[in-house]
Amino acid sequence: TLTGKKAQVLGNPDLLHTQTYMKDIGKSLVVLSENDDAFGQVWHLPNPETVTTREFIEKVFRETGHKVRIQAASKTLVKLMGLFNPQLREMVEMFYQFEEPFVVDDSKFKNAFGDVATPLDQAIRETVEWYRAHPNA
Repeated sequence: TLTGKKAQVLGNPDLLHTQTYMKDIGKSLVVLSENDDAFGQVWHLPNPETVTTREFIEKVFRETGHKVRIQAASKTLVKLMGLFNPQLREMVEMFYQFEEPFVVDDSKFKNAFGDVATPLDQAIRETVEWYRAHPNA
């Protein structure tokens, strides 16, 4: 989206979909590693507020200053394209994440250690800034 090209998404962009900021993953893993009580338990790492994929893409485009353009691929299209592209073929089994709301319940982590998730708008801004500083990444 830095260049204004269409955002290509899987499934229905109007469903809720939890996004996770990479910096928050690192911070959260450090928090867990420093707490002996965390060992042996399952933890969903903290995330910013969950929005629809469309809302997420709109925020990204707004941050880049480009007009919002979204192209959604159906499961049928991904299956067809997977005949020629091995990476897309692998996406078919993960498609369930894009056919219904995909919302992570991170309340256990937040109740135990507090909310270390970066607000979504800030995470998008920092990510766009990073990609602008590293255009060949």
